[in-house]
Amino acid sequence: MRSAYHAKSCAVAVAGSLLASCGGAGGPIGSAPSPTAAAPTPAPASSPSPAPTASSTQLTILSQPATQEFASYSDGDPMRVRYDAGSNTYEVNYTDAWQKLFRYLRGYPGEFLIGGATVEASSGFGTASTSDSAVAEWRYQYSSLATWSDGRGQRRGHVVFGTATPPTAVPVTGTATYSGKVVGTTSASADGGGWGIIENPTVDGTIAMEVDFGRGRLAGTVSAGVYCDCASVPEIPRMTFDGQLASGAASLSGRFATDVAGANSFEGLLAGPAAQEAIGGWAFPFVSGGKVESASGVWIARKD
Repeated sequence: MRSAYHAKSCAVAVAGSLLASCGGAGGPIGSAPSPTAAAPTPAPASSPSPAPTASSTQLTILSQPATQEFASYSDGDPMRVRYDAGSNTYEVNYTDAWQKLFRYLRGYPGEFLIGGATVEASSGFGTASTSDSAVAEWRYQYSSLATWSDGRGQRRGHVVFGTATPPTAVPVTGTATYSGKVVGTTSASADGGGWGIIENPTVDGTIAMEVDFGRGRLAGTVSAGVYCDCASVPEIPRMTFDGQLASGAASLSGRFATDVAGANSFEGLLAGPAAQEAIGGWAFPFVSGGKVESASGVWIARKD
């Protein structure tokens, strides 16, 4: 899931040379004309090199991160992300092996290939939020949200990752509000009309959270819905949560306010050098069509 991006385009102009010659008048009468120089044989034109489709070094996701494996939360198959500042390369791991990310030069900003410089040899990794996003609501400096797939449909998921706030930099007084996005999946199927029943459809929506640093408490809401162009979709209620900020740490934890039995958790951490952003995971049960269903995913937010 991703907000619309504005594709960047570029044009290349090629300048040609105009060669001109002129002859002089008023030379000696009867003198022989100067011989005309033979036109040089043009060098054979070289075939242009094929334009690259991907680059492993022209990557901008977070703003000048240090070398590290980022803190992360996954929905679907587990995904890890790390960065090497010396080579300006990001790597991901969902198969017990690290693979480079390549920026897809023919795609939108935030579109990456996993493990190869061609579409055919790669899996996909699409970041909704980057430090240079053209969409203001998706411009995050210290954390990011991504949707990915292995290209064969066998492994896929959503992941949020970022640089955790150092414990000594977490505020100890005052309050702050954060707002952002949630994405995930639900067990409640959707009616895709001519496409049939869609199992485990994508969920997306918003999160709003207030953190009381002095009391070490947090509370907020998640408003989510099924993300598909369907004949009918399950209704997911707006959910409230509350919890606590760990003492002397950047981690958050809590639960959603519901009496419905099932997986129920809210977790995360503050991100950035001064807790400017936050990331995490969520899960809650709900009732749809008289049946208990579940929804789970990841979230990303920044200070208002």
